[in-house]
Parts: sequence; structure tokens; C-alpha cells
Amino acid sequence: ITLVDYFAPNNAVDLSDSDQDLGSAAPMILPDSAGSVAHPHLVMGGGKTAPIYLVDRDNMGRFNGTSGTNRIVQQFNGGPGGDRDTSPAFFNNTLYTIDSNSRIGAYTITNALFNTTPVETPDTYANKGGATACISANGTGNAILWAIYNSGGQSPATPCVLRAYNATNLTQKLYSSDQLSSRDAAGTAVKFTTPTIANGKVYVGAQASLSVCGTGVFL
Repeated sequence: ITLVDYFAPNNAVDLSDSDQDLGSAAPMILPDSAGSVAHPHLVMGGGKTAPIYLVDRDNMGRFNGTSGTNRIVQQFNGGPGGDRDTSPAFFNNTLYTIDSNSRIGAYTITNALFNTTPVETPDTYANKGGATACISANGTGNAILWAIYNSGGQSPATPCVLRAYNATNLTQKLYSSDQLSSRDAAGTAVKFTTPTIANGKVYVGAQASLSVCGTGVFL
């Protein structure tokens, strides 16, 4: 394997020295529909600090520590912990990730630039590292964003809560497993978990149990 290109933020040394390095979250390659003529191939990512970096995969900018400027397509603030320990979701040219208000925000992208004012969920997320958004949909329609909330932070000791929102309008909450906890409560929360979606069901992992949510009769 030969290194052909790379990106490092201009303050990469300071970030590494303070244990705030970029490598705590995986990058996401965006589809060409998100790009522009000048920047048709994009990758985005973040780390333990707030910036989200949008980078041209054909010219990643490398390291530019002397000028104080990152040679990339766009940089803007995401969550208070960036994308630390979480992975963003991307659907229909919209990025879903924790934002600066500790809510899940939807950022649309047009012509290789994100709208940096997100549509937000009504709920905040106190999870250590934030929450990972997962999308279910019927083709390109009927999209739902799912996320798991836990109020335990570093050491969860309460049930995890599965939440669902209209992915085209995150202000609309569709479901929360604590609305009828006697029926829907999941097990005791565990850090860094994500909902798993398959065949019309949502699977929620907990410390000692696995909950399965869906409509209709389960056999």
C-alpha cells in the first residue's frame, strides 16, 4: 500500500498532544450527487473536537500548519465532541450527526457545500460521545431516523431509550420507547451502541439483553 494523499488539520500536533486527535471517528465517503464540478468526489469526517471537515478526495489538502488554514472544501462546527465515538449517517444528500446543541442535526448539502444551520431533533443526547444516527427507508421515501439515548454518560445505569424521528423533518418525533416503558423499555444502557435495522425491525442492544421493536405480530 502506498500513501498517495492525506489530510491533517493545521492544529494536528496540538490535538494529538491534548488527546483530541482526529482519529476517533471514521470518515464517510459521500456520493457524487453531493459534489460539484470543481469537487465531484468528497469525504467528510470529524474527531474529538467540534469541526466537521469536508475534503476533496482528489486533492485532500495534506498538512498546512504554517498558514493556519486548512486547504479543504469546507469546515464547520458539529457537536461539542465533534464526531467522537459516533458515525454520521447520510441519506438523500443530507448529513445526520450530533450538532453543537447536543441534538441530532440534519445538514443538507448542495453543490459541495453544507448548509451549516441544521434542522434539529427536539431531544438532546447526554450519551458519552453523542449518539449515532441510523436511517431506515423504503427506497428514497418514508425515511426514519433512529437513535439510542442513554442518560448514564460514562457509566450507564438506566434503560436505554430508542427514539425515532421523521428523517425529512427532525422536529417531528415519531416514537420513543419510554412513552410506554412497561411494554417497550429496553435493557440497561451500554455506551456507543447503535440501532440495527433489518426487515422492518429495529434491534437494540443493552448490557444483558437484546430488544426487538417492530409493527405487527412477532412469531
